Amino acid sequence: MTYVQADNSGDQFTIAKKIFSSLGTEVRLTNESMIGALTTISGCGPAYYFLLTELLADKAKSLGFSDTDAEKLANEVLLGSAELLKKDSKSARQWRYAVTSKGGVTEAVIDSLNEQNFGEIFSQAIDEGVKREEGLRG
Repeated sequence: MTYVQADNSGDQFTIAKKIFSSLGTEVRLTNESMIGALTTISGCGPAYYFLLTELLADKAKSLGFSDTDAEKLANEVLLGSAELLKKDSKSARQWRYAVTSKGGVTEAVIDSLNEQNFGEIFSQAIDEGVKREEGLRG
């Protein structure tokens, strides 16, 4: 993930955009104050993905799966889900609703996460990351 400041224009902006786009997805920031948020979401994002994969594999192991099978299951579930997001026009929210059966197992897990304020906890953690990144930049 790369960023290009919105206040740039002309040939330099076009060249920078072309370079950054060749390296990955380009996001145009509206102001420099968004760099901390970009770093915390995009730069640190792989660690959040890896943590979720790790937690899923650890739980699979605790439920009796072998280390190999637990890691394979966790990896494939997350990779397959990521592929759906990449190849389909549905958002993550739309996919979540599509795969959550009313009264089913998925709904029970998501309800439990919501009751424990998982979304709020995750959001607060991201806010802490943004504060830390801004502190590092001074």
